[in-house]
Amino acid sequence: MQSRAIRYRPTVEALDGATSSNLMQVSLSIILAGLVMLLLGSNSLLSWCNNLPVGQVSDSLVSICQTWQDALTQIGLTWFAETIRAVLRSFEALRWG
Repeated sequence: MQSRAIRYRPTVEALDGATSSNLMQVSLSIILAGLVMLLLGSNSLLSWCNNLPVGQVSDSLVSICQTWQDALTQIGLTWFAETIRAVLRSFEALRWG
C-alpha cells in the first residue's frame, strides 16, 4: 500500500484582490444590513434580547423587541422571513445531505 503525498495549499490573504470602498459606501451597506436585520430578523433579535443578563435595560429591550415582533407578525412579515429561512435551510440540507 502506497502512502499518499501530502499537498499543502498556498496561503491566501483576505485582502488579495480586494478593492477599497469609501466611507459612504460602507456606511450605506451597514445601514441596509441593519434594516434587513430589523425587518427579517426580528425573531432572532428577540431571542438575543431574551438571552441578555436580567436588568432594567435588558427588560426594556425585550419589551421593545417583543412589540416589534408582534407588529411584524401582524402585518405578515415574520411569515415571509420564516419562509425564506426554511427555503435556505432546505438548500443547506441538500448541499450537506
